[in-house]
Amino acid sequence: MNKKTIIDYACLNRIFTTEQIVKDLNIDNKSYFNTVMARLCNDNYIHRYEKGIYGICFKGKYIKQMFYPSEDEVINYLYLRDSEGFEAGAELIRKIGLSSWMSNKRYVITNKVKEKTIKCNCVLLPSPIIIDKENINTLRILNVLDNMDILAVDTTEPYKIICNFIKEKRVDYNKLFELGEKYYSKSVVLKIYEAAKWEVCHAT
Repeated sequence: MNKKTIIDYACLNRIFTTEQIVKDLNIDNKSYFNTVMARLCNDNYIHRYEKGIYGICFKGKYIKQMFYPSEDEVINYLYLRDSEGFEAGAELIRKIGLSSWMSNKRYVITNKVKEKTIKCNCVLLPSPIIIDKENINTLRILNVLDNMDILAVDTTEPYKIICNFIKEKRVDYNKLFELGEKYYSKSVVLKIYEAAKWEVCHAT
């Protein structure tokens, strides 16, 4: 293992963790690896976001300035790709149209953490079950319902928006009730009933 091997790996992966590179390159000598990584960071080949998280540095084409992936890109790559996580809290409520309020803090629910963790100024939260392509939208709706009373919902017809999202994403109400009753509060289950009631009353 040498500098070129690590730089080639960084160019190929763009964003990576210590755990990933050690596993992928079969690195045994952790002490030597840490020394090489420190030099590469000092020489602006690699950017260290925080302990164990790195990104490749590259120069602008016309400006002699170093660039590297933003913290948002790091979070997206490490914790959201392949349906292993989703935006939660205020940002999720804003994205589906329940609020115009923008939070200055990012929340993500992901399979990659077992307890509340802060990485790159983002609050990472564990999911009650493994997130996958089949249940990710169900879990999004449950998170919205769980946060409606504590976050700034400024629409006059919240259940219309929620029901439209449920319909658009083909979320099964039976699955909502199943997961809601198993992992969430009674308040969330009651909100599922309210959404289902709105759906029935406004069916065409």
